[in-house]
Amino acid sequence: NEFFEDEDHFYLTMERIRGGHVLDRVHNGQRFSENEARNFSKSLLDAVRHMHENGIVHRDLRLPNLLLRWLDDEADIIISGFGYACRVREPQSLTSRCGNPLYVAPEILKNIPYDQAVDMWSIGVILFFVLCGRPPFTDEDPAENFRKIRTGQWSFDGEGWEEVSEEAKDLIRVLLVVNPAQRMTADEALNCEWFSTEKD
Repeated sequence: NEFFEDEDHFYLTMERIRGGHVLDRVHNGQRFSENEARNFSKSLLDAVRHMHENGIVHRDLRLPNLLLRWLDDEADIIISGFGYACRVREPQSLTSRCGNPLYVAPEILKNIPYDQAVDMWSIGVILFFVLCGRPPFTDEDPAENFRKIRTGQWSFDGEGWEEVSEEAKDLIRVLLVVNPAQRMTADEALNCEWFSTEKD
């Protein structure tokens, strides 16, 4: 990005993101194949691992904050929306309640001090969404959705999961874990079995 000015105007040049928002692609019915979801997830996890290794937690990972640089490359992603991002000085040291209701981690809803593990929960929601076209928590009553998030009440029931591999489901299972101490880290997730397989 560059910034210019003259006597009358300010000019801000920004990179053109030709692929648009990942959410738009999902809502337009262009579901990710499993291989596309794998490539997308691997890039997302790699970026989040880099943030976490440098002591940064995003706290607002969700589909509207993920963009594709190109229409035909789901692995070339850009993470945006860093308004809630902050540095983690010590494990379980953050207390602010923030994030999107569909993607928020249970520990935030429970007012339990938290850290980078909240991003991993959000990635589990994102992965669920791109593989079946809907989020894991879809109740029209927000209070009921929050209850289900706090208790980890979700399932692979419903349309969209018939052809998804068990390896992909296994990754979601270890991300959408209520206890953050038992939730996979980005580094652990990148070493899971799903990323060593390749199925259409």
